[in-house]
Amino acid sequence: MVYNRYFSLPYALSETLCDKGLTAFFEAIKRENLVDKLDDCPGITVFAPLNSGQDCDVKARVVFDFVGYSPDLVPGTSLEAASGTNLTISKDSDGILSVNGEKIVKSDVLVKNGVVHFVDNVSPSPTISHVGDIYSLKGQH
Repeated sequence: MVYNRYFSLPYALSETLCDKGLTAFFEAIKRENLVDKLDDCPGITVFAPLNSGQDCDVKARVVFDFVGYSPDLVPGTSLEAASGTNLTISKDSDGILSVNGEKIVKSDVLVKNGVVHFVDNVSPSPTISHVGDIYSLKGQH
């Protein structure tokens, strides 16, 4: 079979994040003055949060000198983030991979110098079964 189309080369991390709608994480990268470093440093793995706020620590989501595609993310593996914190890979009963408890919702997004995994970092809201729970949630028990 002969193909008459070309494939596209991966873009820089900053372009990919903006293209995929992760502008809040990109803004955090800009605040930490890491755009050039993360766009140009060879061999990175990034665990990009879908929802990142002002307090997002970018370095806690980047692993240097390791391009970790999903087959490389074995449950029980611990990776050292650029911040020095450990990122531990796990898998739930449905086979979904997580990093430090945050589910990887899209994996293996190629960038020119590595790979990005999108993680759902929204904590589930507590469920309220009766009115008494409302007071205990507010600490007014």
